[in-house]
Amino acid sequence: MSKKISLLTITIFLLTTTIAQAVGVSAVPSKLKVDATANEISSAHLTIKNPSNKVSIYDVYADDYQTWIKIQPMSFTLEAGEIKKVTLSIKPPQAGVFSTNISVVAKPLSTREFQANSGIKIPIQISVLENRQKKNWLTMTNALYVIDILLGFILLMTFVTRRRRSKGMTSRA
Repeated sequence: MSKKISLLTITIFLLTTTIAQAVGVSAVPSKLKVDATANEISSAHLTIKNPSNKVSIYDVYADDYQTWIKIQPMSFTLEAGEIKKVTLSIKPPQAGVFSTNISVVAKPLSTREFQANSGIKIPIQISVLENRQKKNWLTMTNALYVIDILLGFILLMTFVTRRRRSKGMTSRA
């Protein structure tokens, strides 16, 4: 008899308790690959969707490299089924290949009842090439090189002119 009462009590408790719910989040694309140049801004885009039936707050951030990955907007609210385009502006300081995650965390707008946050991590790989800025060709070394070539040309022309003159004088005599 006590087993029946215990089982009935547990069943009633489970049926009457509030169920904890998690808000939803989805993102497109599921991973990012960005080609960038050192010290120049590149961009990428994510589309975040609220697949749940409740209004939710979303926070978006880079797990690493926060100093050179800027996210706009970083925080926003989405109605049920609504989507938001998020822009990543990436300005890497050096060449190399870098990997991290873009985290998207969804929280319920209402804090009156217990609800768990949910989130996703979107892998991002950033391949950074060396910045090949335009070189200044007017350097002292280059100027001396050009002057050296010009002097050599002048000396050659002087030699050729004198040679022609001396051949012209010998043929007249």
